[in-house]
Amino acid sequence: MAKFLFVLGAGLYNSNSPTRCLQFAQVAHQEGHEVSVFLIDEGVVIARKGATENLVAPSGEEADVAMQYIIQNKIPVYVCTPCANARRVTEDQLIEGAQYAVGKDLIRMAADSKVLTFT
Repeated sequence: MAKFLFVLGAGLYNSNSPTRCLQFAQVAHQEGHEVSVFLIDEGVVIARKGATENLVAPSGEEADVAMQYIIQNKIPVYVCTPCANARRVTEDQLIEGAQYAVGKDLIRMAADSKVLTFT
């Protein structure tokens, strides 16, 4: 199986990108692939507990369904530390299983993964 890294830079203002990113991460995991999610820029806000509860794509899919799958299946979610600090997303606000990470972590993960980005 392959290793996938999903990188999300869009926040709550764009319901499509976060929803699709989380959905495709779920699908990849369900297909047996190794999956990680890395949140950058405005994307870090979806790591807050409850942030995806009312996030619905125009096509009707709910981001929270995929987020709950990610949490329940312990799929690693990495939150860009400087991005989170700039947006006042603190570690105690993060969903279960999410952790702060920095640019060198993103590059290390990307070096041996198939990378899909959502902005």
